[in-house]
Amino acid sequence: MSTPQAPAGQAPATPGAPAPQGAAALGTGPGGPASAAPADTPSADSDPKAADPSPSDDSQSGEDQASEPKTTLNEPGQGAARQEALRNAQHFIDGDVVGRDKFVFLVGGKKQAAARRLSPLLYERVQQAFVDPEGWDELREQFGKRRTVILRGIPGQGRTAMAVRLLMSASTEVMYNLDPRIDLNRLAEQIEQDQHSGGAVELGAGFLLRPTGRAAVLHGRTLRDLDDALTEADARLVLTVGPDVRLGDDDLIEYLVELPPAPKYQRIVERHLEWRLGSERAVQELLARQDLRPGLDDLLGEIASCDGAANLAYLINEEPTDAINLTRVRERLTRRSLDAFDTWFEDLRDVDVRSFAIALAALDGLPYEDVARAAEKLRQRLDPPAQTRIVSVDAGQQVGRDHFRMPRRQVLELLRATVVQTEVQRPYGRVPSQTVAYKDRSYPRDVLSLVWHGYQIHDHLLAWLSDLMKELSEPVRMQVATTLGVLSTFSFHHLLTAVLANWAGSEELFKRDAVAYALRVPAADERLRASVTYVVNQWFGAEDEPALQATAARVHGVGLASADPEASLAALDRLARDADPKVEFAIGASFIDMLMADAPRFAPTILSTLLQWFDDPERTDTARLVFLIVANDLLTERAPSDAGVEPVTWPTLLGLAHDSSGLRDLLVRTWSRVLHEGSYFDLAEIVVDSWARHAESDRELLETFARMVRAVGASDPRARAILRRCAARWHSDDNLFPIPKTVYAVETVLAG
Repeated sequence: MSTPQAPAGQAPATPGAPAPQGAAALGTGPGGPASAAPADTPSADSDPKAADPSPSDDSQSGEDQASEPKTTLNEPGQGAARQEALRNAQHFIDGDVVGRDKFVFLVGGKKQAAARRLSPLLYERVQQAFVDPEGWDELREQFGKRRTVILRGIPGQGRTAMAVRLLMSASTEVMYNLDPRIDLNRLAEQIEQDQHSGGAVELGAGFLLRPTGRAAVLHGRTLRDLDDALTEADARLVLTVGPDVRLGDDDLIEYLVELPPAPKYQRIVERHLEWRLGSERAVQELLARQDLRPGLDDLLGEIASCDGAANLAYLINEEPTDAINLTRVRERLTRRSLDAFDTWFEDLRDVDVRSFAIALAALDGLPYEDVARAAEKLRQRLDPPAQTRIVSVDAGQQVGRDHFRMPRRQVLELLRATVVQTEVQRPYGRVPSQTVAYKDRSYPRDVLSLVWHGYQIHDHLLAWLSDLMKELSEPVRMQVATTLGVLSTFSFHHLLTAVLANWAGSEELFKRDAVAYALRVPAADERLRASVTYVVNQWFGAEDEPALQATAARVHGVGLASADPEASLAALDRLARDADPKVEFAIGASFIDMLMADAPRFAPTILSTLLQWFDDPERTDTARLVFLIVANDLLTERAPSDAGVEPVTWPTLLGLAHDSSGLRDLLVRTWSRVLHEGSYFDLAEIVVDSWARHAESDRELLETFARMVRAVGASDPRARAILRRCAARWHSDDNLFPIPKTVYAVETVLAG
């Protein structure tokens, strides 16, 4: 049908305006703004030395989160916002974030070949500081004629850097390191199957391989087969070998490229310093200093590889410009390589920088301000005297801690991190922000592993993470919970007994949710999934402790459902009988998790389940409240009906019904039951109000909403009366934000 248009002269509703009626009930329930810890909540910061990771008295933090009253709902869209934060934290689990480092597997037959995305640190170093050797143009020309190339050179000649630079010259942007033990005779088959099965590896990728073992014995037929597979995938393969690698036959000569001599090490040092200092003149002035020149010449004489020259430049750059200590540079040079992870962390200068490194690992990808604030909280725990430390300076003056001693640029360089200008979702919309993240995708988990296994600060870490859970920011809470999950994969029993088990029975919703988000990490690990299931079953069976059952429901929705959705749906069905409000809200949140994971798959099942619950007296109340939670919390951006207009926010269930006639009938029947059967009708009107306000913003959305209203009104006289009352309220004089288009459309379809 065509939706009737509002009479001329009536202004549209203000976009994003609050609900004129019932608005006070929104946002005061679990997960909404009022669910966050109040600003005057006592914090562990008041005692930086405290190491207890779990507050012993829940009443001392977040008192207004103690229960889920049946008279409130979250602010609309909270479920969708929660899922966006969940996706942002997902890289801890699967290591796959667009544009960053990741593992993929080339599948062929019964075996898999591991390929790891080239470290962005190496890519950046080659891109910014590579020094062309003699004969480079000729080398590029030779390389460009082949899909497969064997680069032969001596150790220390910069073979890997030259391979990466050659791939760059062939416009290859995505590169992978292949497992050096790979069977080259089967690699062609694996590349072909990978492309035919949908492609874990992008078209046009470059592969680097330093073969060892059987793979180090090369044969011409193997590379010819590889050429065909690489051509089909528009890919390239570069093998870097030493002079000792045996060529199996003369056919390999056509693939062989001898590397030219490496550039002079001094030029490599100069070029890397130019890149890091940003000025050729600054480098020349530095190298000409009389207090440094003799020592630098000695160090250059000790360099034995291109990597060593790059490393020397890196270490010189890390020294204070006016106080370069070449003795310290020499010591560090002898015990580390440029990419050695453990020595990189050990060489971080002080507790401030290390605290930032740990905070960045826990909150990787979040706004810089959130990470910096968390880093300061951790520093106060690890080194509380530094907050009031007094240092002597000239003339007997004394000053406190210098907060300006290290600019952000220098911190980012030390941590091998980067800041990206982006947008972040907030309750009032998307806003510009600068997010910070490690350049190498493996660093967040590796830093957490190194700190957990290498230092005796477990209690400090857990207390710090527990304190961060009081933040108002949902993304921060989600990331912290995920970090706890990562730590649980290192020491499941310790995390369970020290934090998670205590939180699972908490009266505070955000703690129970945190347990679910944390346990989704070990639930994704085959080694720990059975342990997670065992623990959740214990909570599930605690009939006298609804908080534990609510936590079990949340773990099913956010963690266990991905492995066995049928079992999780069956568990939620059993919990729905005469459920406590905590459990009802948890079931609603878990249905949201499942819908956000795969809405077309789960929406018919969930709505059908709710309709079955309406026919069961022991589950009817749960059905009403759970449906309203899902209908209220789930919003989706869809393309607008009018070209050139910004995306339109739809109630997710309404959008799914728009796309599916079968789901449309289920939604109409569910709304009819909710509006007909009395209890929660006040909450039902709040959700109807919310849907109506969204409908005002888009013609297609308004038509879909009006069709649903007509069908619901035709199915039940009581539902029809409630919808008419809602429409009258939407254009009453008391309504500060009228929605004339929606009022006209709804009154028209209900009058027919």
